[in-house]
Amino acid sequence: MGGCSYVNIQGNVVEDSGYAGIISGNASHHITIGGNIVSGPASDAGIHLFGSCYSSIISNNVVQGAGMNIACENASYDNLVIGNYVSEATLWGIRITGSWNSVIGNECRDSAQIGITLNEAHNSLVIGNHSYHNGRTGLGVSDSDNVLVSGNFCHANSQNLTNTYSEIGIAGNAPGSRYCSVHANICRSGGGAAVPKYGIDIGSDSSYCVVAGNDLYDDGFGTAPLSNAGTNNIIKDNRGYNPVGISAITVGASPYTYTAGASPETVYVSGGTVTSIAKGGNNFGLTSGGFNLEPYESVIVTYTVTPTMFKDVH
Repeated sequence: MGGCSYVNIQGNVVEDSGYAGIISGNASHHITIGGNIVSGPASDAGIHLFGSCYSSIISNNVVQGAGMNIACENASYDNLVIGNYVSEATLWGIRITGSWNSVIGNECRDSAQIGITLNEAHNSLVIGNHSYHNGRTGLGVSDSDNVLVSGNFCHANSQNLTNTYSEIGIAGNAPGSRYCSVHANICRSGGGAAVPKYGIDIGSDSSYCVVAGNDLYDDGFGTAPLSNAGTNNIIKDNRGYNPVGISAITVGASPYTYTAGASPETVYVSGGTVTSIAKGGNNFGLTSGGFNLEPYESVIVTYTVTPTMFKDVH
């Protein structure tokens, strides 16, 4: 079906289609695909929107065993994928490659690769999905800016190779994924023989993302609850990762500027002979004490005899 509009595809059963179960392309729009059952081998997708399809809804379908169970690809935009149950894809459970799409409240399990994957899906929403027991990453965002990932439950992923893939991954090639918000998600290892490497993994080419308020209780992640290899990301209030803890600061030459990392910190200065401690151009009028820094804020310590400094990363 191509170049169509205002079409309602409801209540069908499609089995062993070979290529694709339900497919729409060529800028089709306002297509509603709901309440269908699509099962059996399909080398392409169970349900597939492609070629700049827009303003369409894929809802409450059961899709099993396709290459991609549900896909919105080739610059398809402004579509809603909601309330579907997808399982046992030979590649990806749900795949989005277009902007302004919403993936909400889907159940995605046992995909051979990624449960839910977004690539070049700028300004999209991924909210309230359950992605588990997939071969690779549970929920992956790559090369996508301004994506909201919120309220998802990802667990027992990386089943193909233990300690290799993560529950949630924000990555891509330079410039990677930027300005994404990852909030209020729950990640668990699942405690099986194969466990995910991280609860949340922020890749080296991802920047200016906020990762806050996630529940990363460590029930056995392969490496750690969270990894942040990117730049200028903010990491705060994540159970299982924050607080990070106390460590010493190696004090450089006076005036020494210390800059906080991705999480809020309290910096403690004591001893030595300190003449001033300043933050944001303001001199505290103190020579010792504890000073709160938000991510990437700095404190400048001027001294004649080197003080002792510690940081408590919250």
